[in-house]
Amino acid sequence: MSVPTTIVDLANACRASVLATVGVELDFEPETLPILDHYAKNHATLAVGDPLKRAPKPSSDDASDEVVGLVAPMCGAYFGEVMRHHFDGVFRWHAPDDEHALWRLEAEPVFLFFNPVGVALEVMEQEDAAGWGAHLRVRPNDREAVRAALELLG
Repeated sequence: MSVPTTIVDLANACRASVLATVGVELDFEPETLPILDHYAKNHATLAVGDPLKRAPKPSSDDASDEVVGLVAPMCGAYFGEVMRHHFDGVFRWHAPDDEHALWRLEAEPVFLFFNPVGVALEVMEQEDAAGWGAHLRVRPNDREAVRAALELLG
């Protein structure tokens, strides 16, 4: 299954932004996630370019719009692609254009899913992002299979 163009574009925009602000090239390897985490937590300060200048507080409307509209989707797309690459063939995207709160990576045979944009938003705002599906979830009828597998694996 092909990756939606929106995901590819946002993941590449994230790579370019991190390279321009942090000076590190992201390569879709899990080892780059701490760099992404640093960028996500500090994106406003990094974008200003001068550590002595104050970045907008995340609670301000302008900062929130920027986070939800661009930075979180970029970081989420990159994070999701790292997951998809690392777990080759396990995850597929469900990503309706411009409906970032509805995006998710889905896995089978047990239907496991989460929203990488929601994860990025929680990292940036350093609090739960209600309604963004940032946490791993399974269908109710798959819960017993997951519980049994976790018990078996210890």
